[in-house]
Amino acid sequence: MQKHVNNDTYQEYLVQVIGYFIGDGSIETKGTPYISSKYKSLLTRYEKLIHLIYPDTITSIRIYHKRNSKWSPEYRLYLMKSFFLNEILKEAHILRIMDKLNVLTMDLILYSSNDVKIAFLRGLFDAEGGLYWRQNHACEIKISTTLASLLSSIEVILNHFNIKHIVRTDKRRDKKHKSDVYYIRIFGDHARDFIRVFKPYKLYLSEYIVKHVDSKYRKRLKGLLGQIK
Repeated sequence: MQKHVNNDTYQEYLVQVIGYFIGDGSIETKGTPYISSKYKSLLTRYEKLIHLIYPDTITSIRIYHKRNSKWSPEYRLYLMKSFFLNEILKEAHILRIMDKLNVLTMDLILYSSNDVKIAFLRGLFDAEGGLYWRQNHACEIKISTTLASLLSSIEVILNHFNIKHIVRTDKRRDKKHKSDVYYIRIFGDHARDFIRVFKPYKLYLSEYIVKHVDSKYRKRLKGLLGQIK
């Protein structure tokens, strides 16, 4: 296998995929990892990224219909025949179940370059983040997680880039969230700094922006994002 990027870019892309998987990925009973999204075009971007670092990976985007869900249909990007990538994602899956993701993030991300830190949070935002920028609602970034170990890693990265944020805890108990849900919220200039630094792929999707950003702010958002890597 011959990857199509240099070593630095390889690490960034790999960490971005790991970040996304931690946010919205899983392992099938047969052992095949996949990542999910409401937006097929977002998974297509990740599919291209994965092929740059693991060209031999066999990928497949499939549609999945959920009963009585506002997220239906959902798209899933399956990753097959890539032993190294699959083993890393399986390890991340186990650590996520144990809520010990700091074991992974400390070695792989937090002690790495700024670009790697950015890539990890970009991937996580694409999976679990949201932008709300309306005329009656100031620019806000929100990221959610039920994992205390992941929350601490997110805060370390945000503090590293001097992005002020608050954490709110939702103590609801339902079928989906069987533990507290942590919401990392970033407002105003700090939210715009987040967009400028991390440049999430999701914010380049027109179908996402139409729903979440008032038309009067879209040109400003485009200026913050610049061109996608």
